[in-house]
This record gives sequence, C-alpha cells and structure tokens, in this order.
Amino acid sequence: MENEGTVINSVIEELSKINKAADSYAVSMEEAKKKLEKDYRNQREDFDLQMHDEAEDRLAKLKEQLTAENNAKIEKLRSDSQEYTEKLEKAFDEKHSEWAEEIAKRIVAER
Repeated sequence: MENEGTVINSVIEELSKINKAADSYAVSMEEAKKKLEKDYRNQREDFDLQMHDEAEDRLAKLKEQLTAENNAKIEKLRSDSQEYTEKLEKAFDEKHSEWAEEIAKRIVAER
C-alpha cells in the first residue's frame, strides 16, 4: 500500500507542477499580450503622428504654391491694368482735342 500511496503522491506532485507551469504560462502569455497591445498602440500612435506631420507638410507646400500662383496672377493683372491705363492716357493726350471738337459738333448739330 505504501507503494501505491507513494505513486499517487508522485502523480499528485507532478500534476501540481504541471498546474503551476500552466498558471505561469498563462501569466506569461497575458503579459506578452499586454506588451503586444502596448507596442501596437505605440506603433499606431507613431503612424498617426507621422501621417499628421506629412499631411501638414503637404498642406503647407500646397498653400505656398497656391499663394505664389495667386500672387503671380495678381501681379499680371496689376501689370495689365497699368498698361491699359497708360494706353488710355496716351490716347487721351493724343486725341482729347479731337474728341472735344467732335462732342461740340454733335451738341451744336442737335440744336
């Protein structure tokens, strides 16, 4: 009987060791899971930050490009307006007497 009792005790001890190892493995797996979740969260945050920074850079470049294009268009309009104004002033200087006489003739002719 003692032999049987010793065998049962040995089996119980082995089962206890296996149970402790399983518990230790479960704790280790839970810790690994938490570490993976933390690593994933950190990677996602890093990725989000990187995407945000890249989007900000693209927007800044686009804004700079559009501002430059608009400034060029404004300068072109300013230049065209100045050129047109100068042409009008030149035409007026050259023909204002002629135009005044024409206007006077029309006024006199209507009466």
